Formats: sequence, structure tokens, C-alpha cells
Amino acid sequence: MGQPLSGKAGELLVGANNLQQLTRWELEYGTETHVYAARSGGGAEETIAGVSGGRGSFELLYDPEEPFTSIASSGELVSLICRHTADGPVQAEGEARLGKFTFSANRDGTLQRVTVPFVCHGAWTFPTT
Repeated sequence: MGQPLSGKAGELLVGANNLQQLTRWELEYGTETHVYAARSGGGAEETIAGVSGGRGSFELLYDPEEPFTSIASSGELVSLICRHTADGPVQAEGEARLGKFTFSANRDGTLQRVTVPFVCHGAWTFPTT
């Protein structure tokens, strides 16, 4: 796979108007390389580029007034915009299929985090400016 990316800010769009703010994300995206045996290569292994794709995860804060599970569900297709910082340029964006949600509990009553893994759906863009 390609170079891993990560950051502490971003947006998750669920449907047309449910925008959620991310507190952390990471993404690994690139092209798979397949190895095969070939006599034409002198009996040595050769390679071929496969399809591009990626996977990663993100975190957001749990809001008891509007729980994330009332907005999105595991298996849902969403749009992600990933940034290194809240006001920084976009590092990566595309559609993703959500995996299983992980909730963390805090005994002191502070805000909880929800961690969600995802698999990239289709081609992602990586703007340079």
C-alpha cells in the first residue's frame, strides 16, 4: 500500500446535511502489488500493479444529545474530508464504507470518543494545495 497519512481534524458527511467534526483520523491508501512467477524473467518473480484502495479509521466525540449511532450506522457509505489541522488544507477526501464502531467510556464524565474504521470506496483525491 501507499504512504500512510494522519491528522487531527476533518469532516464526515453522512447523507446530505449531517456534518460531523473529526478529532483524529488515519488513512493508508495506494496500489496493491501482486507477485507472480514468470519464465520470461529468468525464472525470477515479477510484479504487476493491482487496483488502488485504502482503509483507515477516524475518531469523533460522542454527543449524548445527538448520538453518532442515530446519524450513521456500520456499513453505511459516507463522505470524508481529512485535514492535518482544523484550518489546514485538505489532505485527502473521498467516500468510505464504515466498519464497526468502538466506544470508550470515561469514569470522570468527560466526553467520550467513538472510533470508526473504514474502507475506501472508489478513488480518493489528494489535493496538493
